Amino acid sequence: MARTRAFDPSDVLPKAMQVFWAKGYGDTSIDDLVAATGVSRYGLYGEWGDKRGLFLAALDEYRDCQVGYLLRELETPQAARQHIEDYFNMFPAAARSGKSNSGCLIVNSAAEFGTDDSDISMRVTKHFRRLEKAFLGAVKNAKKAGEVPASIDPAAAAIMLSGIAQGLALLMRAGEPPKKIATFVKGALAILD
Repeated sequence: MARTRAFDPSDVLPKAMQVFWAKGYGDTSIDDLVAATGVSRYGLYGEWGDKRGLFLAALDEYRDCQVGYLLRELETPQAARQHIEDYFNMFPAAARSGKSNSGCLIVNSAAEFGTDDSDISMRVTKHFRRLEKAFLGAVKNAKKAGEVPASIDPAAAAIMLSGIAQGLALLMRAGEPPKKIATFVKGALAILD
């Protein structure tokens, strides 16, 4: 007779995501995940197969919840310069709050794995393209509205802004002080002038 699952995966996944986000894949043990989720290793394995399966699900959870929340305004069809500025201004605000030392789980994963794992690499690439697309739409709208110089190449600006955002995530993971984060953001936004 099959046993009934004693937990809701949608309740467990955010907890596992937080552990991976704070510690990275390599430094997270199954015992860490059991302690954080309250689910036995057998329950975790039964649902996600292994630690890697749970990690991939955690990356997807991060993409859907955290990234979706952070990009909610930037991905709207009417996004323009103010939306880009608002997005970047979240970085120094997070640094000042002291809640930023985890950086970005997807960027952290790119740094940890590189291109060694095709499933993780695919998720990282999709994230980078999503961010570029959001910036591209906002820069195009800003250009049409005269909020940025007519000489700006929206595609090039989108790539630059995306790369800067990833760099900011790494600086935050490294625990750089809020003043340095704010200076970096000021420089990032200067490419729109």
